[in-house]
Amino acid sequence: MKNERIYFQNMDFIRFIAAMLIVLGHGFAVWNSYYRSPGPPSLIMTYVDEFIANAALGVELFFFISGFLITYILLREKEMMGKISIGKFFARRALRIWPLYFLLIAITPMLVTWLDVDTPNYMANIFFVGNFDVIGSERWHFPFAHFWSIAIEEQFYVVWPFVIAFLPKKSLAYVFGALITVSILSRLYVWHFCPNSWNIYLNTICRMDTLVIGGACGLAFQRGAKFQLKWGLLLVTFGFLIFMLVTSNSKSWQGMYDSMFKKFLYLAPMALLTLHYITRPRLKEESKVKKAFNYLGKSSYGLYMIHNILILIVLKEIMLANDMNDGTIFWLIYLGLTFITVIISFELVEKPFLRLKKYFTVLKTRKF
Repeated sequence: MKNERIYFQNMDFIRFIAAMLIVLGHGFAVWNSYYRSPGPPSLIMTYVDEFIANAALGVELFFFISGFLITYILLREKEMMGKISIGKFFARRALRIWPLYFLLIAITPMLVTWLDVDTPNYMANIFFVGNFDVIGSERWHFPFAHFWSIAIEEQFYVVWPFVIAFLPKKSLAYVFGALITVSILSRLYVWHFCPNSWNIYLNTICRMDTLVIGGACGLAFQRGAKFQLKWGLLLVTFGFLIFMLVTSNSKSWQGMYDSMFKKFLYLAPMALLTLHYITRPRLKEESKVKKAFNYLGKSSYGLYMIHNILILIVLKEIMLANDMNDGTIFWLIYLGLTFITVIISFELVEKPFLRLKKYFTVLKTRKF
């Protein structure tokens, strides 16, 4: 049955939340360095500091959602069509990721000259291996500092459709378990033999377990698993997540346990809450507010790709160049300029290419 419609309630809203965690986290780092009042923080700001320190978990949530959705769609395609069109899969990925990605690379020489920063490694990012470039240099390179996560996903999805297409469905759970184990053990290896948080954080093998866990949940859902939580368990799960976010830093890799398993204390409640909300039956009507958030969720890729570039522009060319010392003004300009740019980018750059995805679609998920 070609073009079967697959819809996950609140998927775009969850994507927006994940993107905003990262946007706020990066913005907070600048505000904290340049505009925060000196002196010891209040109790509330102590909790805020810890929460913002965990904002990078937005990337973890993106990985989980991506693994879940893509694995489920590939499994449904295999079930309905008897095979997976790997060529169409790669075409859909390219139309989603490449236009904005390569546009930002194309304008980088102008940005580097304008902002007077070091020239980055173009070739590493053109070929989606920028994460290993950062590992080798042990420093972030503007404007590609956040491109590492795109590199990890693109490397992962070069292999993943072949795994789903050619392995028997009954063996997939064992393969997924093995891959998750390999990822965990790779972090143990790095921690023990060559302690390097860059490697643990950016190496594709070290980070692929979240993508695979998302895939395992997609497999479970395709087999009929239910992820709806009762209200009591829902509140407990949400409360535990908030407790972890405001009391413990997820990016601490000081010990073996921290390097191998600690992130699962954050991922587990995030994943459960996400699955609960996206697998609910579709509502017939959506409020205007929810439609606005869903629109921003559809443009969350642009939100992730563009915001980190705008931070330096806002700081260097607007705030510092004009001796503007008000942190509130920084937030207004940073967030306002980010959303305006993202909307323009989505409408003029991304959407024309996303419309072309219909020619490579087997199972329809949404308009864009």
